[in-house]
Amino acid sequence: MLTNQQKRDVENLLKNTAEKCIKPFFKNLNDSDISFKTSKLDPVSIADKQAESLLHTGLLSILPKSFFIGEELFADRPEILNFLNQKDKPVWIVDPIDGTDNFISGQAGFGIMVCLFFSGEIVASLFYEICSNQLTTYYKGSQITINGKSAITKTRITRPFIGHIGKKLYRFPEIQNIKKITGDINISSADSPSIITYHQLLTGKIDFLIFKVTYPWDHLPGIAIVTQNGAISTRWDGSPFQFSDISTGLVVARNKEILDTVLEKIITPLSQSQAILEMNSFKTANSIALHYLQKY
Repeated sequence: MLTNQQKRDVENLLKNTAEKCIKPFFKNLNDSDISFKTSKLDPVSIADKQAESLLHTGLLSILPKSFFIGEELFADRPEILNFLNQKDKPVWIVDPIDGTDNFISGQAGFGIMVCLFFSGEIVASLFYEICSNQLTTYYKGSQITINGKSAITKTRITRPFIGHIGKKLYRFPEIQNIKKITGDINISSADSPSIITYHQLLTGKIDFLIFKVTYPWDHLPGIAIVTQNGAISTRWDGSPFQFSDISTGLVVARNKEILDTVLEKIITPLSQSQAILEMNSFKTANSIALHYLQKY
């Protein structure tokens, strides 16, 4: 799908975007540089917007006739999610700043996430964690690399299994009840952004992740990388996770033993809560996206 030159161009684009659009605003934002999408819990900065614009232009230049799904573009054009349901053209899926909260508050732990989707599979995925200058890449047919070197990933599995649960989901009282009876599983809130948590899963610092609402820019780049290291991603019902899924729930586990344990001891009791099953983010513009996904 991508030539070696195109791969270099994508990697350089991420680094150049960080230098031009993100680093100049880090610890240098004015109040007028920050706005909110659906609520005060959903901030966006001028750097998010400028970075996505540069990535949009650059990626379509590198791979002409491809489609683009960006987190900020989605806010205005939620119908772009339908690009995931076609198989004729490649689709770039982009989070211009994953970890916007950290970025706005002047803390490390944020970066650019990009993946390339074509004909039902992810053929390239890149994380660029900006403060550490750490670039993690996967290209179909190649090894996972971190700053150009083959990633050394942990394969040994020990109990208790350690995992993170999405922050909004973690607030439900059912989680605290589960924590009391799952002695062989340690669960905590996924307070770090996806660019950090999926890297923790890749390197064996954690064993599983659980989310209820899953937008593609938050999860597809990470899923693409960790599954190349043997991880498994499923819906809450145990069926394979589909890249266009948003509210079916997601479990990502380092192997089947961990997955089966998580499905039995965590997902089964969670699925008995109607409030949790109805948990979604389809409000205002997001409801339009659901309409498009159901329509096509």
